[in-house]
Amino acid sequence: MPTDPLLTPQHRDLLAAAARRPDHRLTPPERVTGGARRRLGEKLVALSVAETVTAADEPIWVRVPSGEAKGLQLTVAGLAIIDVDARAGVGVSRERTPICTAVEPRAWTKIARVLALLRRPEGADLQMLAAATGWLPHTTRAALTGLRRKGHAIHVRKREADGRTVYRIETTAESASGPTSASSEAAPATPVASR
Repeated sequence: MPTDPLLTPQHRDLLAAAARRPDHRLTPPERVTGGARRRLGEKLVALSVAETVTAADEPIWVRVPSGEAKGLQLTVAGLAIIDVDARAGVGVSRERTPICTAVEPRAWTKIARVLALLRRPEGADLQMLAAATGWLPHTTRAALTGLRRKGHAIHVRKREADGRTVYRIETTAESASGPTSASSEAAPATPVASR
């Protein structure tokens, strides 16, 4: 069974922790309380990776109006996803990996302009991207994070000449042939996981 693309790293961490427990019960995150905890539980149940069970003791996810405590338990599908993750070496790492293949945006959008600049051999720095889109720097960085989450492998390097950070997407032909002359002037590009 392939991993579900709707599972976030937090979901995978919860499932992996439950798989290690003998009763396969999910323990709610300490910082998630109230309605957020209820919605998280509902999402896991909707994804069919957990099921609601009566909680005689800890861990309790929610109390229904009658006062009954409800917990979550891993389903067979949830166990299968964790087993696939373990065999693939995913584990419970905090590093985010793209969960889908990169989809090309419409040609006239601002994000398409960003991708065009990132695909140039010399890449683009934050100021170039912000000027091309009219966005503020924090919005531009958020767009880069969004592209990473959508499956684009954005490489980051510092230019030796002026010390600016340059963002770049390598095309498949470039990655097969090795570094270009533009990248030889700076430190090697390294992929960066989104935060």
